[in-house]
Amino acid sequence: MSPASHSHGIPWSDLSPLSFSKAIPNRNDNYPIPVVPDVHVSGKEEHGALILSCHAYGFYPNTITVNWMKGGEIRDQETEWGGIVPNSDGTFHTWARIEALPEEWEQYRCRVEHPGMLEPGIFPTSGGNLVVIAVSFIAAVLFLVLIGFGVWRFQ
Repeated sequence: MSPASHSHGIPWSDLSPLSFSKAIPNRNDNYPIPVVPDVHVSGKEEHGALILSCHAYGFYPNTITVNWMKGGEIRDQETEWGGIVPNSDGTFHTWARIEALPEEWEQYRCRVEHPGMLEPGIFPTSGGNLVVIAVSFIAAVLFLVLIGFGVWRFQ
C-alpha cells in the first residue's frame, strides 16, 4: 500500500470528508471514528396543533440521544421517538417528535447528543427552519383568503 492511501486502499486524493466518514462504517463496525449525525427539524400543522419533528441521519455508532426542549427544559414526557434504524451504508437514523401549540413554536429546540459531537447540538441553531415553517403557513393562509375573496367578489 502506498503512503498516498489509507488502510482501505482508497487514494487520499479521491476522498472528500463525506466519503471518508461514510466509508468507515461499512469497512469495520468497530472502527473508532464516529460519524456525526445530519439533523433536520421540520413541522406541520395537524388539527390545530403543530407537530415538530427532529430527524438525525447518517450517524455512527448507533449511540444517540434526541430530545425536544421547550424554553431550555427537556420535554421527554411529551416526546415520541422512532427507533434507531440501520441504513444500507452502515450508519443509522432516528427521529423524535412533539406536539406544540402553533404560537409557541419559537420556544422549541431539538437537542442531539452523539459520541461524534464535542457537545450536544441544539437545532435549529437560529430558529431558521421554524421561521420558514411559520412564514409558509402564514403565506398559505393569506393565499387562501385572497382566493376566497376573489371567488366571492366575482360571483
